Amino acid sequence: MNCLRIGESEQDLQLLLNGCYNALQVGMQDGYQFLEGFADAAYIDGQGVNTITEGGGNTQTGIYETYWVRQYRLISRCNELISVIDDIGSDNENFKIIEGQAKFLRGMAYYYLAALYKDRFVSKNSQLEIKDQILNDLDDAVLFLPVNLEYPRATKGAALALKARVHAFFSEWQEVLNLTKEIIDLDKYKLYPDYIALFTLEAEGSEESIFSVAYETGIGLGESFSGTYPLQPFLNTIRPLP
Repeated sequence: MNCLRIGESEQDLQLLLNGCYNALQVGMQDGYQFLEGFADAAYIDGQGVNTITEGGGNTQTGIYETYWVRQYRLISRCNELISVIDDIGSDNENFKIIEGQAKFLRGMAYYYLAALYKDRFVSKNSQLEIKDQILNDLDDAVLFLPVNLEYPRATKGAALALKARVHAFFSEWQEVLNLTKEIIDLDKYKLYPDYIALFTLEAEGSEESIFSVAYETGIGLGESFSGTYPLQPFLNTIRPLP
C-alpha cells in the first residue's frame, strides 16, 4: 500500500486534497501568462516563447516541458487522492465532496493539456479519448459538488463552467448553451459592480469569480504573477505590444 494512505479519516483526505490545490500555486500562475506571447498581445523572452513564434520550437523548448510537468504534478496528486477514496469505498457525503474537487482539478489539468498539445509530439491517448476522460471527471464533479463551498474551493458552478469551456473548445455550442444556462440558474454569479476594484483584495472571492487560485499573504506566500507586469515592462520578460 502506498505510504501516503495514512488513514481513512476525513482529515486525512483533506490533507491530500490540500496537496492537490497546492499544485495550482505554481502550475496555474507561472507559465499561463506566456500564452500572451503566442498571439499578438506581447513579446516574451523567457521559456523559448519567441523561438516558438519564429517557428523554431520543438519538444525540448522550455514552455512545453513547463506545462507538461506542472499539469502532471496536479494530475498525479489527484490520482492518489481518488485512489485512496476508491479503496475506502465509502458513501460518506463529505468524502464525495472531496472526490468531486479532485476530479474537477484533474479534469482542468487534462483540459489544458488536451487544448495545448492536441494530438502532437508524443505517443499518448488521442485528444478525443482525453476529452471523454475530462467530461467523465466533470460529470462526477457536477454530481458530487454543492453550489457553495468555502472559498476558494471548487463548486458545482466551477465544474459546470469548465465543462462548458471544454465543449466550447470542441465547438459543441448547444452543450455550451445548456451548461451556461445551468450556471445562470444557480443564481450565484453576477458581474462585480466596480471593474477597477475587481482586481484588488476587496473583490477577492466575489460573486463574479466562479473559480480562482488563492494565495496567503506573507513573505514567500504570495503570487509572483503580478511582478511580471511592472510599471516599466520593457525591462522585464514580458513586453506588452502597442
